[in-house]
Amino acid sequence: MNNNYPWLRGLRKDWNVTRGKFLFRHQKRIAGELHEQYKRLALTLDGVVERSKVDADGLQPADYSTYQIFEKGNLVFKLIDLENKKTSRVGLAPSDGIMSPAYIRLEKTSESILEEFAHYYYLSLYYQDVYRDIGQGVRSSLGAADLLDLPVPTPALHEQKKIVEFLDKKLEKIKRLKGTMKQKLERLSEYQFALIYEAVTKGLNPAADMKESGEALIGKVPKHWKLISLKLTAQFASGSGFPEALQGKTEGDFPFLKVSDLNIPDLTVERANNYVTRSEAAEHRFTIVPAGSIVMPKIGEAMRKNTRKMLARPSIIDNNMMAIIPRDTIDREFLFLWTMVLKTDFYINPGTVPSLNVFEYKNQKITLPPLDEQKKIASYLKEKLNYIKELTETIQKELTELDEYRASLVTDAVIGKIEIGEKMMKG
Repeated sequence: MNNNYPWLRGLRKDWNVTRGKFLFRHQKRIAGELHEQYKRLALTLDGVVERSKVDADGLQPADYSTYQIFEKGNLVFKLIDLENKKTSRVGLAPSDGIMSPAYIRLEKTSESILEEFAHYYYLSLYYQDVYRDIGQGVRSSLGAADLLDLPVPTPALHEQKKIVEFLDKKLEKIKRLKGTMKQKLERLSEYQFALIYEAVTKGLNPAADMKESGEALIGKVPKHWKLISLKLTAQFASGSGFPEALQGKTEGDFPFLKVSDLNIPDLTVERANNYVTRSEAAEHRFTIVPAGSIVMPKIGEAMRKNTRKMLARPSIIDNNMMAIIPRDTIDREFLFLWTMVLKTDFYINPGTVPSLNVFEYKNQKITLPPLDEQKKIASYLKEKLNYIKELTETIQKELTELDEYRASLVTDAVIGKIEIGEKMMKG
């Protein structure tokens, strides 16, 4: 059997293998009127967690009566949209509760398996992209029958217990380390914002004579500085609709930027996942945004990330974005720094799909120091931001390495490739 399942190669020879259907059963228990008696649970990248029924994040159901009842120890799977690599797939219910009807619930029927061990095994398949590989194609999903047909290692119960205890301890340590690193990233982000804010509102001379700006966001400014509405420093351009027939080209005269193309560590962007030719741009009347312009999301949850990028080359942006094209009266890098201070959270139109209140954003006052001071501020901050970027990338690399270590640890442990002795349990 093992030869047909690559992820089982290396399995300890004295271990048994049993198909999931002989260990678990799948049965939906719709809550109906009982939903009020249960707390809401959700499957996340950190496992199954309790979530408020009035949570504002994500899509919320109008009625929880369609949700499923899960009992403590049930295995939880979300095996739809398998091409999406950034979503949770496997969990273990820590308590009774209700969860989405789209989830698969497995209930143990055999005494030869521990739910906790099975959870780690199924988690290892997620780490190895097994679900995606099996379910790839038009449907990009797996059903309960597919899942239950997969083989599951069933070593002796005392060995399963030892592996679970080992992994619980190791993964808790990794979780703590990741938490510390994420706190460092948050502090770096806060420091970066404070650094930029202080420089663009107060300047670099701590002895400068100050005056009240009359703007709550800005506070006091150097006496010789002016204030100006953002709309007077730049032109604003909306994005273009991107016909599906034109998408997918990796070469062309102009990058066609989508919001996802902004998810890079650099402050400038010059590449995209899609390109169009000059003739296509002319035929479809796409707006060509010049190099040096600032681009940002203007609709959807992506706005809340406060992402800003400067174009390194003439580009086209899609209609979920907006471009700010600096005028000659302001240094483009200084204006770019100001847009990083103007968090879009301050200018959001409420609604099912959040959007930028462009009128309020354009009318926001910003500082306008003499041009030479703008350039000095931009140069000073460029050096500082490069250093912050290096620190951030180092931490993110360490986080990635921890995730890889966690995945290899789980994957090796559940097929018996790790000899777990007393020293391993203590380490």
